Amino acid sequence: MGDAYMKILLLVASFLWGSNVLVMKLMLPYLSRYSLMSVRVLCSMIIMGLFCFYHHRCFKLTWKQGILLIGFSFLNITLNFLWTFKGLEISSGQTNALMNALGPALSIVMGMIVLHQQVSLKKWAAFLVTILGFLVSIHFKIDQLTTGHLYLFLGLCSYQLSSVLIQRWLSLESDIVTFYLLLFGGVFLGTWTWIKEGISLTPWLDLPIFLWIFFIGVSILGFSLIQWCLVEGNRQLGVVSTSFILGLNPLFTFILSGIFLHEPIDVYYIFALVLMMMGLSLSSSERPS
Repeated sequence: MGDAYMKILLLVASFLWGSNVLVMKLMLPYLSRYSLMSVRVLCSMIIMGLFCFYHHRCFKLTWKQGILLIGFSFLNITLNFLWTFKGLEISSGQTNALMNALGPALSIVMGMIVLHQQVSLKKWAAFLVTILGFLVSIHFKIDQLTTGHLYLFLGLCSYQLSSVLIQRWLSLESDIVTFYLLLFGGVFLGTWTWIKEGISLTPWLDLPIFLWIFFIGVSILGFSLIQWCLVEGNRQLGVVSTSFILGLNPLFTFILSGIFLHEPIDVYYIFALVLMMMGLSLSSSERPS
């Protein structure tokens, strides 16, 4: 596969990633967030399992790897989804996009604290530009922060923390790690959903057909494409180019939220997103030593 074709696929994957926020926002009026996140995680786990089986991955784990994956899945999937979906329920899609764009800045901080990575001048510049962009989005007024911002931030922190912990403590192939994170996280979320509200298929049967199509195409099959592109893109183009293209997903979320959710586009939000994309570019342009 040529590099140009791989970049196009990564761009499609980034678009699907950004579109997923839109799909979740459209489905939340019909379904509880607990049911929605549980079904999405468990279906994604099945897709990921088939992907690993097709590529003849080894599913065997040691006791230590299993215990670590259970702990990491609680951060990466359970807490991440519980907090993010709560934030998504009470915040706009554009707010979600801007919070996701904080990812590179958080990864720099987590890498410095957990992995003891040295932070270069370019990384510090990326961090400061990203934080500046976020401050612009709230008009430099701390009182503009809402409970939705807090939940989305906590979800992002749990995801980024689990990512650096996995990088430090696990040497398994990324698709196998993803499968077990989804498996254990799906068990946690499914149990929590069963305790909170029981299990009912009625809301799912009443879901409009167009939302079923979006859910299967974007949230389930789209997820498998994202995972494949992540693995194949890292192998063919390298981590730098792959992370940059996939990191464009907040831009697509921002645009789609304005078009389909009819969310007003604030000029501050536009300028903030430009700054945060600049931070992403800076953080992704430096090759690891």
